[in-house]
This record gives sequence, C-alpha cells and structure tokens, in this order.
Amino acid sequence: MEFKIYQIRKWMFLIPFVMLSQQLLAQIPIRGEVVSSEDDIGIPGVNVVVKGSNIGAVTDIDGKFSIEVSGENDILIFTYIGYTSQEISVGNREMITVTLVPSPTDLGEVVVVGYGAVRKSDLTGSVSSVSSERLSSVPSTNISEMLRGKAAGVQVNLGNARPGGESSILIRGRNSLSGGNSPLFIVDGAPINNINDLNPSDIQSMEVLKDASAQAIYGARASNGVIIITTKRGHLGKTVVSYNGYYGIQSLWKNFEVFDGDGFADMRREAFRADNQQGQFEPDEISFDNVMLRVLDNGQFVDWEKLVIRDAPMQQHDVSIRGGSEKTKFSVSTGYFKQEGMIPTSGFERGTIRINADHQVNKKLLVGTSTYLARSSERIETGLLTTLTMPPLAEPYDQNGDLQLVVTEDEVYTNPLFNLYESDNRRTTNRVILNLFGDYEIIEGLKYRLNTNVNYRNRTDGAYQSTRHRSGQSYGGQASLASLERFEYLIENILTYDKNFQNGNRMDVTLMQSLNGINQEQFSIRTRDIGNDVLGYDGIGNGAILFPPGRSAFRRSLVSYMARGRYSLKDRYLFTVTGRVDGSSVFGAREKYGFFPSVAFGWKIHEEPFFNIPSVNELKLRTSYGVIGNEGISPYQTLATTNSYGYHFGNGESIVGFLPGIDDFPNEGLRWESSATYNLGLDFGLFQSRVSGALEYYVIRTSDLLVRKAVPSATGYQRVWDNLGRTENRGVEATITTFLVDNNKVRWSLDANISVNRNKILEIFGEMDEDGNPINDIGNNWFIGRPINVYYDYVWDGIWQLDDNIGDSHQPDALPGHPKVKDLNGDGQITAGDDREVIRRDPKWFGSISSNFIYKGFEVYAELFASYGGVRRNPYLYEYEYGGTMSGRLNGISRNYWTPENPTHDAFRPTASGTMRYRSATAFQDASYLRLRTLTLAYNLPNELLSRWGLSRARIYTTATNIWTKADFQSFSPEADPGSYPEPRVYRMGVELSF
Repeated sequence: MEFKIYQIRKWMFLIPFVMLSQQLLAQIPIRGEVVSSEDDIGIPGVNVVVKGSNIGAVTDIDGKFSIEVSGENDILIFTYIGYTSQEISVGNREMITVTLVPSPTDLGEVVVVGYGAVRKSDLTGSVSSVSSERLSSVPSTNISEMLRGKAAGVQVNLGNARPGGESSILIRGRNSLSGGNSPLFIVDGAPINNINDLNPSDIQSMEVLKDASAQAIYGARASNGVIIITTKRGHLGKTVVSYNGYYGIQSLWKNFEVFDGDGFADMRREAFRADNQQGQFEPDEISFDNVMLRVLDNGQFVDWEKLVIRDAPMQQHDVSIRGGSEKTKFSVSTGYFKQEGMIPTSGFERGTIRINADHQVNKKLLVGTSTYLARSSERIETGLLTTLTMPPLAEPYDQNGDLQLVVTEDEVYTNPLFNLYESDNRRTTNRVILNLFGDYEIIEGLKYRLNTNVNYRNRTDGAYQSTRHRSGQSYGGQASLASLERFEYLIENILTYDKNFQNGNRMDVTLMQSLNGINQEQFSIRTRDIGNDVLGYDGIGNGAILFPPGRSAFRRSLVSYMARGRYSLKDRYLFTVTGRVDGSSVFGAREKYGFFPSVAFGWKIHEEPFFNIPSVNELKLRTSYGVIGNEGISPYQTLATTNSYGYHFGNGESIVGFLPGIDDFPNEGLRWESSATYNLGLDFGLFQSRVSGALEYYVIRTSDLLVRKAVPSATGYQRVWDNLGRTENRGVEATITTFLVDNNKVRWSLDANISVNRNKILEIFGEMDEDGNPINDIGNNWFIGRPINVYYDYVWDGIWQLDDNIGDSHQPDALPGHPKVKDLNGDGQITAGDDREVIRRDPKWFGSISSNFIYKGFEVYAELFASYGGVRRNPYLYEYEYGGTMSGRLNGISRNYWTPENPTHDAFRPTASGTMRYRSATAFQDASYLRLRTLTLAYNLPNELLSRWGLSRARIYTTATNIWTKADFQSFSPEADPGSYPEPRVYRMGVELSF
C-alpha cells in the first residue's frame, strides 16, 4: 500500500515537469515589426495575438514585437485602431514584417481645419481631406493638377501645360465679378501665393475648407475657399531613409488634324476662286509662289508639327530622412525635378530642401521650425505655337541642310523652329520659407502658441532675340531683364483651451491675433542694337538703344483678430461658433475693417439611443451659416494717384513732372466684398464603413461686389472701384467610397465624387432702363439672371446654300457658303441687341471615379475624370491670325468646308479676302470630355526579400497619365486653345524605397 502511494506521489510530482518540458519544447520565438502602409513607419501599440489562444504581445515604440508560438500552423492576428486587421500564418519564419493599411473610414482620424485640428467625426463644417498617397497617384510638378478630381467641389482648370506651368483652382464655382476667385493657400500655418514652388513629395495632406464655418477663421481672404497644406514631419521611433524617383517620357495628344499639303493647296485654290468674280479657279502660277509650286511638284510637304513638337523626357528624385526621439523629431528632405519641353527651348528644373524639426524643451515648452529652400529655372519658348498656321508648301532647310528663316518667297512665313533657336527666354526663381513656432502650456488645457513666418520670393526674367531672329534682326538684337522681389511676413499669437468633461462632453476655445504684411518690388530694363549675340541677355549693357527703365512697388498689410469656440455635448451634438475681424490696407479709410461670423451645428444621429440600424455605423447631419470676405484688389485703388508726364523745352532740355492720374477716381468708401454661405451636409457610413461618403448642398450669396465701373468724363477720370451688385451660387456635391473586397489577400476600393454648380448675377449697377428692366453690362458680358462666365454671340443655323432665297432673308447681303445665324426675335433682320444669345461656358457638372485594386503585392490604380456641359469658342475656327478664316494665306484645322460642288453645312467657304460675317458663331464647340487620367501598375516586394536586402519597403511602379481622352473641342487639350502649349501624355516608371 505504501509503495502504491509512493508511486502515485512520484508521478504527481513529475507530471508538471513533464507538461512544462513539453510546452517549452513546443514554444517557437517569433520577432517582427508592424509598419504603416502610408509612410513605412513603425506603429506602436499594435495588438499581436496568437489566434485561438490568450497568448499576445504589443508592439513597442518602434513598432517591433516578440511573441512565442507553438508551431508553424499558428496564425498571428494584428489589430490597431484605424487600421484593417490582418491575419498572418507563421510558417517557417522567425522574422515577420507586417504592413497595416488604414481602415476604410476612421472616425478618429484627425483633420486639419486651421489653427488646430479636429477629429473627423466631430467636423461641423464642409472639409475635404486628401492624403499624400492620393495626391501622388498623379506625379506632377503642378500641385493643382494633382488635386484634380480628388475633392468634390474643387474645379481645376489648366492654365499652362508648359513645363513649370500652373493651373487655376475654383472652389464651389465663381462668386466675384472682379475681385478674384482664387482660393487662399495655407502651408504649415502660413499663407503662400504660389503652391507650385513646393515639392509635392513633401506634402503629408491637403485639406479643402469649403463652407463658411470652416473658412471663417481666415475671414477676409477666404471667400473663394481655403486649401491647407501640411508637410511631412518627423516621428517617434527609428530613423527611416526613403528614396522616390521616376523617369518619364512625354508625348503629344490631340484630336484634330491640320490641312496636309494637298488639302492646303485645295483650300487655297478654293479661297482664290471664291473671290474671283467669274467663279473660276486661278492658275496655280498665280495662287502659289515658286517655292510652293516646287513643293507641290516634288510632294515633299512639311509636317510642321513633327518638325517642332517632339517627345521629351522628365525625371524626379527625392530623398528624405525622418525619425526622432521623445525629445526631438526631425524630417529632412531634398528633391530634384527636371522636365524637358516638347517644344525646343522650353523646360523646367527645380531643386528643393526642406527641414522640419520639433523639440520638446521641457514638459511645458515645445519649439519647432519648418524651413524650405527652392530654386527653379524655367526656359520659355518664344512666341505663339505657329505650327498650326504654317503652310506645308514650304522649305524649312536651305540647300546646305541648315534651318532658314523664310520658308517661301513670302516673308510673312517665318520658320518657327528657326525663331525658337534664335531666342532665349529664361525665368529663375528663388524661394525661402522660414516658419518658427513655440507652444507653451500655461496650465493644464491652456496653451499659447507664437507662430512666425517669413516668405521670400525672388524672380528674374531674361529674354533675348538674336540678330537673326525675325523680330530681333530689325533692331540689331534686343534684350530685356526684369526682376521681382516679394517679401511676406506673418506673426500670430494663439491661445487655445481644451477641456474634457464627463459623459462625453468636450469644449475647446481658440483666440488669435495676427499681423500679415507684403512688400513687393519690380524692376525692368530693355535695350536694342546689341550687335553681338554671344552674351545673349547678359550683354544687355552693350545695347546702343536704351529704353526708360520700369519700376513698380507696393505694400499691403492685414491685421486680424479671431475667436472660435467648439462644444461637443454627449459626443452627439456638436456646436461651433467663429468670429473674425480683419483690417486691410487696400480699402478706404472709412471701411478698412470687416467682421466675419459663422455658426455650425452637427448631430451624430447614429449615437442616439433610438437609432438602431445595425448596417448604419455613422450618420451625421451638419449645417452651417457664415459670412466671409474678399479683399482681392490691388493696393492704392481707393486713393488718388498721379501719372508722370514729360515736357520738352525749346532748348532741348526735358523734365518729368506729375499730374493727377486719369485712370481711377478715388473712393475712400470702398469696402469688403462679402459672401454669406449656407451649407447642409450629411455624412454616412454603412456596413462598418465599407461604404461611406457625404452629401452637400450649399448656397452662396455675394454682395458689395468689387466692380470697376466707368464714370462720366466730366470728372476727369475714366473708372472707379465701387461696391455694386450681387451674385448667387448654388451647388450639390456627393462623395462615396466603397470597399468591394477587403481581406488578407485582396483589397479593392472605389472612390467617386461629383459636383454640380450653378451661379447667376442678381444685380450689377442697380440701374433700370426706360421699361423698368435691369441694365446689363454687355461690354463685360455680365447679364442679370445669367451665369458669371458666359459668351454673348449669334446662334449658328447652318450654311447658306445655292438654292436658298438669300435676298429676301434676314441676311440679304450673305452669299452661298456664308454662315447662317438665327433671327431670334423674328423681325426679319439681324441686330446686335436682339439676336445674340448668352452662352454658358462653365460645365454643368464634373467628377471622377477611381479604382484601387491590391492583390498580395500587386496594385492596379485607375482614375477617370469627366467634365460635362461646358462650351468653348475655338479661335482657330474663325479668327484670321489663327487660320480660322481659311483665307489660304495660313494653314489651319482641317474642315469639311462648303464649295459649290460640296454643299455641306459643316463649315463656311474659304475666301482669300476674308470678308464674311458671323464666323465666330460657327466656332462654338462642346467642351465636355471624358479622360482616363491615370493608370498605375505597381508591385511591392515581399517581406522575405526586404529583410534580405535591408529594406523596410520597396515598390516598383509604372504610371501613364492622360492616356485616353474623348473630347469634341479640337485642341491639344480639352481645356486650352490649340495655340497653347500642348498638354502631354506622360509615361513614367519609378521606384520607392525605404531603409
């Protein structure tokens, strides 16, 4: 019996050791790192759990973790707020690197709203946020173009497709007639006048403030919207070195053809026949000169487009170093961008350096800086793009194979390629932006910030036309130099108080006082008869003929006071009240200050106890009302100014004196243009935010419009700036994001937005005609009750034919082949006052849809952009200097024109004399277009290779931009006239590396 008890005790004693030894033998240590897909930076606090057990770990400050598993078949689950969870099979690996992707919608996401930030779920205003990942889907030096299609209500219009060119931005349409419609740009808390000087790779996010509640904190300058740009800063944890570079090729896109050699010859013959009283063709010896006849005979027609426009390379390289400790965080980046132009002698080159740093001096004091240095050089082609109008019956090269200036016997035809190479036009820009700030916590929740900013920009323009250039040869060469220096400073004192209460109640108050000043100076000089082309414009001092130098300067300042209060009641009812006072130096002595208030309310319906719809995880109603201002006029417009006049005495002596100017009558009562905005929004999230989006409706009424109107000549002046008229702007916006598939292997999302805007003029001068109807301003194309941006022209009704009874018509002086226009009032005659129609230019709607498909390491991204309903008048279809009249003197866009043998209604008859009315009515074209704007294929290298090569991220990609466009407007771009710089297709291949 004792023996049995002994045996039992022995086994009971050994069993725990046996179980422990088996467990120890089964445990396998696994180490790894969890990083964010957005920046490859380690994420601290990620939960790592062995699936089906209570074994877990948490990543440290660098995103690293260590955990033990029982075998290769175990699965690790990685979860973190705001990111999509991942399940990773252990397999035979000892080291695992996991990349977490942000979840579809993170209600805890922080959005920058100006003078602070707010959780996305607590927004009461209309704000669109665009991340750096979405911006970089369209690699470009033009930041405005990167924003196109990314935010509802933001309309980007191509300004100039030239390397280094800019585009304009409209937020929620046009409000002002003369006061400007461009938004305010804020970069790291400071205003900036040109965002294209920035390096796009430095941008962390862009927020677009669209309603008065969001904009009112910027008061006077916010009537056209605000775009806040936040640059990348340092982070807590290990230092990350990143490289991003690509190489691309630009090629020509167009949707039209010009007349080829035979087509031009036929058009020229027809133009001469139309002016022949007998209606007969002239002999070719009369219609063409000897050079043209020689080319007609040998068939060696010139394709000027291929001769001048070429494929061109572009490249970008960016290196950044980011990291930091609990005390100091830093971000240092440098970038280089070079783009050759598709037109010879054009191109753009830029180098940048950015240093952002934050240092925690002690528990109460934080100081930081944002420093940006940039230098760019832009080469600009000289003159208009004349390849469209040059006749193909020409000889661009002489007998020695050298370019020659005159390409036919008619000296009006000058070789565009020759002139390009015999000219030099360069612009060099230096930019320095220095921001210093300090945060001091006075007591818990109460902080003071001093924010200072200096923004310096220097630009030099040099141009030279040689002694062989068509324009320069008459003057022995001519040169010009111009410089612009702009200095802007900002000083802000900001107090913030944050307080959390019980039951989800929160409040914060912000008080701000600021002073903003701008000084700008310009100087220019021009000379002729330089005599030697070697130095170009650097030899401007050798010019024998010196023109009077030009100089201009201005100074403007703005002093501001702002208060904002936000309160969250039960994390359900959100209130925001803002008031700002601005005083601007550009307005009259009696009206320098303006007050701009706003209120907003948000209701989280999904947080209500009565709301019980499981499929709806977010439903928030927002409404706001506010008033914002516009100071978009130049300084000194309200003051009496003087003009200089020269007086020559009989003895040859000359003096310069000053007399009152005759341009603008002084108006000390000129005041702010103000816009009152009402906004109603609905944010929603369905199926755990697998489907999310927002709907917006807004009304903007602008009054006291800044208008420059004519005054009676008896005053001694021509015009006066005054506050006149009212406009109204209404619109609807919709944004939706859907995650069709979202699991460990496949992630497929769709983003779409659409914007509809309608504006109209309610009042201009407030004057009535004799019938009691409001008087329109026809000279400026301003019409009561009609949109701001319109054409005013006759309505095309086809082409007059041979069998039409023209003599008894409303156009009795017309001839067969001439344009027919409508008699709108039916009085049997065409008059300018009764038979012209207002034609809307802006699109009825615009929007985009993008798809992002990720399978394991592969990515496919595509974006479609559409603009519908706009109208453009094409000058190359009706104006003589652009070949639009088909006079036979210039080439032009190929058309199916009318002849007695071809009685078409497509285009009027060519005529050498060009005497034909109403041609402009035939030139209106639908400006709607659909474009496959971006297509990207990418591959992310697997973790096994990354670990072997010492990398944390490696991505290889190829991107095609503007590869397919459907448009009726005939041009090199659906948003620009044919004579503008061509907007290219671009094919890029690049790599992104992080160490």
